[in-house]
Amino acid sequence: MIRNMGVAMKTGVEVGKNKTIAQLRKDGFKAFFLAIGTQESVRLGIPGEDLEGVYRGLDYLRQLNFGKPIKLGKRLR
Repeated sequence: MIRNMGVAMKTGVEVGKNKTIAQLRKDGFKAFFLAIGTQESVRLGIPGEDLEGVYRGLDYLRQLNFGKPIKLGKRLR
């Protein structure tokens, strides 16, 4: 939806490695959204994290993104 409004996006740019903010400004970009990404969920090392129905954050979001069904209980503990 945002792209349909005419907003140009550059993804996969490592600021400070591939480009600097100054270079992006010179390229005509006027606003920036910088996000730190991760590709792997991490274990928290807390009791119960291996129980059925417990999802790690990134795994949960990945399933949602791919439209896979996620079985949720009626209560959150």
